[in-house]
Amino acid sequence: MQNRMTLGLSFLKPGISLKVRFALWFASVGGAGDFPKAPGTVGSLIALFLFLPLVNQSWLIQLLAVVLVVLLGFWTSFVVGRESGVEDDQRIVIDEVAGMWITLLFFPFNIWVFVGGFLLFRVLDIVKVFPANYCDEKIEGGYGVMLDDVVSGIYANVIIRMLFHLSALL
Repeated sequence: MQNRMTLGLSFLKPGISLKVRFALWFASVGGAGDFPKAPGTVGSLIALFLFLPLVNQSWLIQLLAVVLVVLLGFWTSFVVGRESGVEDDQRIVIDEVAGMWITLLFFPFNIWVFVGGFLLFRVLDIVKVFPANYCDEKIEGGYGVMLDDVVSGIYANVIIRMLFHLSALL
């Protein structure tokens, strides 16, 4: 199975079932995960642009969008990992989208929140502060793939909120 799922818009390869094709497309965020260098960073950048239509939506719409991405991310990450034989396949970048969206959740549009949130999320995703490291190392399948980024996104969101409150005091 690994040989037919090589890099390069793998969801377009022939001989893949519709379910696997959808999972590859969704988990790789339309092929962003097929980027040869730093696919997680590319996925995080794309997540910024994908979040733009949600910025001015109600908190409920934002929350529902994040929950939908996380739930579909669990399933598609599991499918891609099973099909490729690599649990945390580098093509899976939907976890970065979920983490970035959580980072930006409930903030009004502000370029500094977007830039700072991106940088902060990437650092936290790489460092994996507990319990993100536990999720990454101990939780298997799509849950583990997604949850470390969910935790990093929560941390990033809270840190940005604390910085906003601190700056208001100055």
